[in-house]
Amino acid sequence: MGAVMRSHDLLLMTSAFEGYSRAIVEALASGLPVVTTPSGEPNGLVQTGVNGARVASASADLFAPAVEIASRISASAARDSVAQLSAATVVPNVLTIPQRVRDDA
Repeated sequence: MGAVMRSHDLLLMTSAFEGYSRAIVEALASGLPVVTTPSGEPNGLVQTGVNGARVASASADLFAPAVEIASRISASAARDSVAQLSAATVVPNVLTIPQRVRDDA
């Protein structure tokens, strides 16, 4: 999926509703800035000017300037914004859960 993502300039997420959008995480991890609506990415992961842009609604009039903003985001900034979600970070933390539960018991 990373190779497919890297062949593009950015991800437009125009969904009317998304839960946790894996596509957004994969795009950012691949270095793509993301343009989305709050309903397309309700978790607050996308921050305007940091790793993409958020617009109030899926309107072409709103998306056009947001694409301009997102086009200035570097690939490394997009990747860095989800570094804490990488398997290298998450898996060791998850593996400590049983021990922490035992310690708290």
